[in-house]
Amino acid sequence: MEWLGSAFLSPLSALFALSLPAVIVLYLLKLKRKPLKVPSILLWRRSLEDLTANSPFQRLRANPLLFLQLLVLLLLTLALMRPVLHLESPAGIDSYILLDCSASMGATDLSPTRLDHAKGLIRDQIRAMGEGDRMMLVTFAENAGVAAPLTGDKGLLLSALERLRVRETGASLAEAVTILKASIGEALERSRVFLYSDGNIPDTENLLPPAVQSSFIQVGQGGANLGITRFSVDSDPDSSSRLNVFVEVTVDSENPGNATLSIAWDGNLLDAQTIEWSEPGPVVRLFSVPNLDRGLLTATLDLEDLLASDNRAGVYLAPPEPIRVHLVSNSPETLARVLNLIPETVVTLSAPQALSATVEADVVVFDAISPPEIPASARGALLLGGSLPEGFGVGSATEVSHPAVLDWDRNHPATRGAEYRNLQIAKAKAPKLPAEAEVLIEARETALLYALERGERRFLATSFAYFDSNWARLYSFPITLTNAIRWLSGKTHSLAVAEVRRTGEALEIPPMDGEEKASLTGPSGEITEVPLRPGQRSFFSETHLAGTYTADFGGASALREYFNVLRSEETLLSPRGSLKFGKEEIQASLAPRPQNREIWRWAAFAALAFLVLEWWLYTHRAWA
Repeated sequence: MEWLGSAFLSPLSALFALSLPAVIVLYLLKLKRKPLKVPSILLWRRSLEDLTANSPFQRLRANPLLFLQLLVLLLLTLALMRPVLHLESPAGIDSYILLDCSASMGATDLSPTRLDHAKGLIRDQIRAMGEGDRMMLVTFAENAGVAAPLTGDKGLLLSALERLRVRETGASLAEAVTILKASIGEALERSRVFLYSDGNIPDTENLLPPAVQSSFIQVGQGGANLGITRFSVDSDPDSSSRLNVFVEVTVDSENPGNATLSIAWDGNLLDAQTIEWSEPGPVVRLFSVPNLDRGLLTATLDLEDLLASDNRAGVYLAPPEPIRVHLVSNSPETLARVLNLIPETVVTLSAPQALSATVEADVVVFDAISPPEIPASARGALLLGGSLPEGFGVGSATEVSHPAVLDWDRNHPATRGAEYRNLQIAKAKAPKLPAEAEVLIEARETALLYALERGERRFLATSFAYFDSNWARLYSFPITLTNAIRWLSGKTHSLAVAEVRRTGEALEIPPMDGEEKASLTGPSGEITEVPLRPGQRSFFSETHLAGTYTADFGGASALREYFNVLRSEETLLSPRGSLKFGKEEIQASLAPRPQNREIWRWAAFAALAFLVLEWWLYTHRAWA
């Protein structure tokens, strides 16, 4: 009897049907009337039929009035039971469609892709919209957006749906839920939410969507897939002429197998290894390649699987720009030797009295000198045993004997990878630092190394001269100087290495003198004009496809970046059977959940119509 609960909202009202036998009994009962003499029986033919019965009940005869009355009672019973029809899009309902467009929706386990399959279901839902229905299309990947506002215009909705494409990024519902809450507002009763996704969304448990009826439509069947989920390039610590290429491949397959992972530079094969697996999980490979010049370094999985976008990763290598370092010292031999060991530096020297305020340098290093000013061209300055000029908020200092290192910042770019516990200092100063100063090496009495930033300029200062300590004999000395020069200059790469980028990250475009715009070409060949601001960086955020993005300035290619998927949650293609939002768990279905549309009003209207018909028949027969 479960069908009663799904077909009727008030199934107990079926008890009203007990009135049907009562009507039949009334027709069967014999009519007992007193005899009465009349001049004519022309108008009393029915009475003569009643007189012929000799029992309290008589045979039920075909009587149109009886049938109409029974039909009216049936329709009234049906109306009281409140029957419903299961329709795809109920009249007067606002349907909010959340469509997953992340990288995994490009999988081909559903033909032609998961996204195309979901669009087909939504297309049917749009066409089934009734009078008064409205729909809103919200897409999400790493970010969310409104593809079509809340509207009843089916043409507009279908047109917006056809324009949607896969974004080869991760998936996040946070922005989409914010859009939903703002759009639904107080209209909770008439709102329905339909989420079309494979369920590979990492942040749902921390979200609280609007309290409306929601459906999760599972898209995808799953299957074997491999993808590159981590990729990095760095210098070889044992050889300055080689690079280490780290590749992690995530396997989503229950069956054992193998594939070829190859490393290429501008399309030329450098190395290849076979990867084998017997169960799902990560497989790691390390390649050693020559330190390359400018070009595209790629890692490629040579196989065909359900998702192509995660089978390749790349990074553009570029020779580092030289860092112009100007050393101001009375005895520059030791510092000049260490600074020249930094591969990307070009070092110039001057005595303190010969320093010009117009010197051209990225970083100026002051050896036991407190300069009256920092040259305007310098992006940063390193003061070893000196004080910053007035205006930086550094107060007068008292002298401290034999300060001992208590702790240091292990995460700051200037001190990362260095060890200072063996640093011994004969004497130092204890300056009063401004609140914005960041202490990097700390003693009980003073800050031994601190950093300051003013706008885009950076400054580092020690409170002791290196020759008043054993620092020059420790490994931390060249490490700190190298880190400091790179951080102060803003140029962090020592060899032909660039940062590995992921899709969805913003592409930074540097300012170009005399250029007002850049023509940016994406992996699909689409060209976008990006306006440039004089003296300021510009950003392009529509990096939704994996591949090369090229910025052209005045016809010359000045910037190239490769963007990668590199997300294990997109490589793992098995669809989820449910999604959890806070404490609520929504089970997946393969199609939009049917909605209840009450039709009891139709039954009540039909009952009224038959009642009118009965009245007409009765009066027609009575007056005929």
